[in-house]
Amino acid sequence: PDGAGGEPERVSLTSQMRAGFSFLRADRDAGMLVIIVAVMVAFSNLAVVAEVVFAEQVLRSGPGGYSILVAGFTSGMVVGTLAGGRLPQRWLLVAALAGTLATGVGIAAAGAAAVLWQATVAYGFGGLAGGVEVVATRSFLNHRAPQAVAGRVFALYSGVLFGAASAGMAFAAGLLPALGARGVLAVAGCGGIVAGTAGSAV
Repeated sequence: PDGAGGEPERVSLTSQMRAGFSFLRADRDAGMLVIIVAVMVAFSNLAVVAEVVFAEQVLRSGPGGYSILVAGFTSGMVVGTLAGGRLPQRWLLVAALAGTLATGVGIAAAGAAAVLWQATVAYGFGGLAGGVEVVATRSFLNHRAPQAVAGRVFALYSGVLFGAASAGMAFAAGLLPALGARGVLAVAGCGGIVAGTAGSAV
């Protein structure tokens, strides 16, 4: 609607974020899902810091091994996003939570791998699960949020995830010297497993 002077009414960023927060607080399932996914993202981004050390130094695979590891995760994520696009609406929440848990399983399994191909397969599984989770979560929020606040909900959701990712990577910088690459990957994976399990139990 236009203001008295014919100019579009301007809504402050704070008001927009408050509208998104109000929806997530009122919709129990949507709010819970955003929190669960944010926790998983924070933990999984521990792996982003550790994986290069893991591939190049622990598995002694060099830069080529690291690139294969990342390609495994990325390839799995492509397959997962395509599969997620075929989910019926009634399965979106379940798929998002299952994807969160399975992403953690993939990361943790990669950390336990003895050789590069095992880690790559595990990362591929984690990427596939992550792709399903991304599509399922966003589609679920899209179906649940009223059109009037949908953009604000997605802005808040994206901001929360970016913040969680940054916090996870910052935290990993302190964990890596203490736990080593395998230990950080184990923590990263277990965090996703716990988050997905907790969400399923709520």
